[in-house]
Formats: sequence, C-alpha cells, structure tokens
Amino acid sequence: MIPISRISARDIPALPALVPEHLDRNPWILYHATTGALSEVIEREGFVARDDTVFSDAIRRLLTIYHSIGWHGVSTSGYAVLRGFSFLRNHTSQERPIYFTTYGHRSPIYARPDFAGGETARAIRHAYRDLLRYVNESALRAQHLADKRRECIDLVKKDGLPIRVIVPNLDWVTAKLNEVAPLYQRLDALEKSGQPGVIYAVEFTADDIPHLAFRQATGAAMFRAVPASRIRHKVEIADASEISARCDAHLAMREMWREKDVAGLIARIAEQGGKELAQADWENGQRALASLFDPAGGTDEGYDLAAQHGTPAVRSWLAQQREARQPE
Repeated sequence: MIPISRISARDIPALPALVPEHLDRNPWILYHATTGALSEVIEREGFVARDDTVFSDAIRRLLTIYHSIGWHGVSTSGYAVLRGFSFLRNHTSQERPIYFTTYGHRSPIYARPDFAGGETARAIRHAYRDLLRYVNESALRAQHLADKRRECIDLVKKDGLPIRVIVPNLDWVTAKLNEVAPLYQRLDALEKSGQPGVIYAVEFTADDIPHLAFRQATGAAMFRAVPASRIRHKVEIADASEISARCDAHLAMREMWREKDVAGLIARIAEQGGKELAQADWENGQRALASLFDPAGGTDEGYDLAAQHGTPAVRSWLAQQREARQPE
C-alpha cells in the first residue's frame, strides 16, 4: 500500500513539507501532481508516456485554425502553450516524456483541476474555448481584424511588407473545431470530474539518469516509464480548486538545496549529461509549424491594404508579386 496523507489547500503555505521529513530530505525524490481521476491507472501501471496520436492530431488541427485566421487567442495558457510547449517540445520528438517537479512546494499547482491531464490537456482546453469565443463573439472578431488592419497599414506606410489580414471563414472555423470536439469533451469532463488533486513523491535511481533531462523552468523530464513501485508517498488535496495558481518563491527557496546537493539527483544529471532533445527536433518543429496554414480559413486583405496604403516601393514590390503569380 502507498502511504497517503490528506491536506487542505489552505494549509499548504504553512506546511514545512508536503511529505514526511525523510522523503522531503531525500535528494533523489521528485514529485508528480495530477488529478485523482488518474490515480487508479498510475498506481496500477506507473508513470507512462503514451503515444497518443489523438492529442498530436488535435494540436495540429487547433494550430492550423489559429494560423489560418491569424489569431493568437485570449488566454496565455492556450495557443501560446500549444505552440511553444506541446508542439515544439513534445510533438516534434519521437519520445514523449513524463514531467516531474523537483520541489515539493512547486508541485501543488499541477494538482489543480485546471491542470487535469497535464500541461497539454490544459492548453487544448484553453485553446478550444478561445476559438469558441472567436466564433460566437462578433466584437472579439472585429477587434482582432481592426488590430491586424492597423498593423498592416502601419507597416506598408513605412516600406514594410504586408502581413496576412484574414477575414475569417466562420463556417470553416466551426467545421474544424467540430473535428476536435470529441477530445475536448473528454478533457473537459476530466477537469470537471470533482476528484481530489494528488501529488506523488517518486524515488529515482542512478540508472534513470541517462533517461532524465533537467530544465529549471520545467523540472525533470523522464523519457522512460517509471513503475508504480517507485512511489513512496501520495498526498491528496480534496479542495484542489483552492490551490493558489501562484508559485510562492519563498516556498520554493526552501528546497533550493536540491540543486546544490552534489550527491543528489539534479547534480548527477548535470554531471553525467542526462538527456536532451536534439536540435534537429526544434528545427523540424519550426518547419512543421510554418506548414500549418489553410487558405480556406478566410480571405487575406493584406495585399489590398498594401495597394491602398503602401509607399511607392511597396506598391512596386506588390506589382512584381502579382505579375509573378500570373499563369504563363
């Protein structure tokens, strides 16, 4: 049986540690927080990065919608995370990691219902909801289009090249969103499951180091499965929705010793090199991102605005572009 403790979100800032002292002081312990809705699977199968092609397909579809209408959304947790984290960091690599936090007091935020299913699941939910707002709120679309027109006109008046200014095809956007709806509904239900948040304290060994990458911003990424037998403690937080969304620096500072302990896991990863994504993954990801555009997403006004407001140099360039597009 996994030892378990139950705490309240209100108690977290005052707790000296989230787990028993012997685990809190163990430099080979890392933490994984999630929703209790996934506890049964984790405690049976361990921490396994599943090659979920449904996720990969949904990420591509959502990013294609955003790029095709020239919008970046409202939430900073939606499009920006899908593009910079989920697609570039995960989707372009052949290996998908499981993420662990190095500090106990940094982990509770990931036990919030908003993070149910992980960072990518959260980003898909936010990105999908933003696009629903875009379809349903004419004022939001009007403001976006006015901003893009203003940006384009400002550029071409200064000898800059026009940007895409897309008048969206809402039927197309709606149809593309419907393709992602089944996954969104599943992830939305996971967030609203009402299950407590959980935090697992997991012990690693020297054999894990070649499969671990450490980044201070994101913690430790593990590129192979971790069996459930490595779980040393489980913390349940019934009122997980009350967990602060802020990471209190003074709480994390209590555990800075983990990175400095020369006999600990983080120092050993740095010493032995650990594992990192190849640069080629990032380059391939950037090329793949550039291809996520569908002209059926709307009508581009950029060239028309350049013709109306551009300098003579811009209009000359525009004429050359249009001439080059003429059929032989």
